[in-house]
Amino acid sequence: MFEHRHEPLLARTAFAARLVRHALMATGMIAGSLGIGVVGYHGCEGMPWIDALVNAAMILGGMGPVNPGAGCPHPAQVLATSRSGVGTRPHMCGIGRFLNKP
Repeated sequence: MFEHRHEPLLARTAFAARLVRHALMATGMIAGSLGIGVVGYHGCEGMPWIDALVNAAMILGGMGPVNPGAGCPHPAQVLATSRSGVGTRPHMCGIGRFLNKP
């Protein structure tokens, strides 16, 4: 995927294309994670869409939920909450590494 240190650098257009492709992959992974969180909060907790979006964005950013649910949380929500704050960034870096292999 990447050129070896003894190989010449990519042309500017090829580098820009690679940069755009990686930015789109990262945006897609973040949007997918945010979408799953929003649907989960809306479906499991019955929150309005905007509140579900705020909670999902805060968890994805590592800050934790803004207004935790009143009742006992759904087991899937507990798993998603525990994985999102600590494991999201290293997990996405690891996925990106394997997606880029030819």
